[in-house]
Amino acid sequence: MEDDEDSLVFPDIETTFDKYKHLLDDLPLFKYYKHLDEDLRSYNNACAEFPQKSDAHIHLTDICKKLVRNLHNISQNDSYNNIDKNKRCKYLNYWLYDYILTYNTPNNDWILHEKWQNELEKRNDIDCEYEPYYKNNDFHIIDIIVDFYEYYHRTDDNELAEKKTNAHRGFIEFFKENYKKYKSMEDKCLNQNGQDKLCKKFHECNEKCRSFLSTIESKVKTHLEVEAKSYNLMEKVKQTFGVLIEKASSNIGSSIGVSAGSMAGISFISLILYKFTPFGSFVRPFIINKIGNFKYLEGENEMLAHSHQMMELNSNKRRYNFAYHSVTNS
Repeated sequence: MEDDEDSLVFPDIETTFDKYKHLLDDLPLFKYYKHLDEDLRSYNNACAEFPQKSDAHIHLTDICKKLVRNLHNISQNDSYNNIDKNKRCKYLNYWLYDYILTYNTPNNDWILHEKWQNELEKRNDIDCEYEPYYKNNDFHIIDIIVDFYEYYHRTDDNELAEKKTNAHRGFIEFFKENYKKYKSMEDKCLNQNGQDKLCKKFHECNEKCRSFLSTIESKVKTHLEVEAKSYNLMEKVKQTFGVLIEKASSNIGSSIGVSAGSMAGISFISLILYKFTPFGSFVRPFIINKIGNFKYLEGENEMLAHSHQMMELNSNKRRYNFAYHSVTNS
């Protein structure tokens, strides 16, 4: 097989940006990620020296062209003037390594690193260093945490409160998904006194965001505990359902027995779902509304019952009296 070691495989998977953009789309990091990832309008010859052995290499060449374009833009383009230069480099490293990690090419990042260094040497207006430690995905998690904290607590912008509230909900969901990784970093860097680049970044984040994360963490822990209990409960329900089916089949030995066992199992599962899981919270309002409507109609029927003296109807707001006269035969 030709050049197996050099070929770069790009599976059809989503980047971290694609995964979380519906939750974190308002963050500055994600907004400028879009700029960094815009389609090319020029720079077609920027990475002509790259090998074109396969579609994977062509994909890598496209990333290289965007990298050259972005290095130029963050130093020259006016659209980046409202971003601190250090953040420009952070966002650029995040964007680049999001692709490198997603497409499983960390052993080939030297190609892009070399191109980055060449661009720095050719120009003196680019002050943005390549940061290889972004190869560790935990750096990306810390970047998102810090970026959200700074965005959410800014007072010098005109972002709508509703927009920030939505971003807050999205961040809680993101933090919940990455909570175990965060706690692992915390254990390594705080409890075991880790001193590597990641821990340095973690300590900076912890110093800035600790009190804020404490409030988020309590909500996330509660949510995860409920999910764990629901999962354990469903596992027990599945086991019980299996036993019911097995007993019904062995005792009766007929399709009727199996059907009866199935119905019993389904009823039991439905009860558990309704009483003890988030599914019940979703369904309960609809059931309550139906019961309320039924009781209201039942009450109306009672009030409409005939009386030989007076018939009273009560509306929701006012009471009406209707005289009723029976007809007698003379």
